[in-house]
Amino acid sequence: MMEFTIKRDYFITQLNDTLKAISPRTTLPILTGIKIDAKEHEVILTGSDSEISIEITIPKTVDGEDIVNISETGSVVLPGRFFVDIIKKLPGKDVKLSTNEQFQTLITSGHSEFNLSGLDPDQYPLLPQVSRDDAIQLSVKVLKNVIAQTNFAVSTSETRPVLTGVNWLIQEMN
Repeated sequence: MMEFTIKRDYFITQLNDTLKAISPRTTLPILTGIKIDAKEHEVILTGSDSEISIEITIPKTVDGEDIVNISETGSVVLPGRFFVDIIKKLPGKDVKLSTNEQFQTLITSGHSEFNLSGLDPDQYPLLPQVSRDDAIQLSVKVLKNVIAQTNFAVSTSETRPVLTGVNWLIQEMN
């Protein structure tokens, strides 16, 4: 069981960002969905195509404004693009999601109601956990600059996958 109400416009923005990691062609059908995990103080959205993953945390409040009200914690995986299309077309300012034990999900907003069949979130692949000890912090400007300086050399051909990425070597400056 899961139940929460969220600001529709904010939800759409976060869902669109999550969708960027979802591919319609995947060997694992569950990866065409968005995993929604309502915790006590936040809602976590996860999208993945098994190569890249995006996890977005939506806190209860943002800049003093209530964004999400979580009535009951729980998780579900909903069909990604279809779910986002439904949310975009809803009339109200708020969206309410509630699920049952079989992951049937009721979406309500204004006078509109939709029922979606969800999937068991336990079947969704676990994301690799990144240690905070290994994390670095960069300004957006520096990160964009680093990407711009290396992106031209990345191959767009899938024939040699090793050349489609960038190898980062991060060292401490003395």
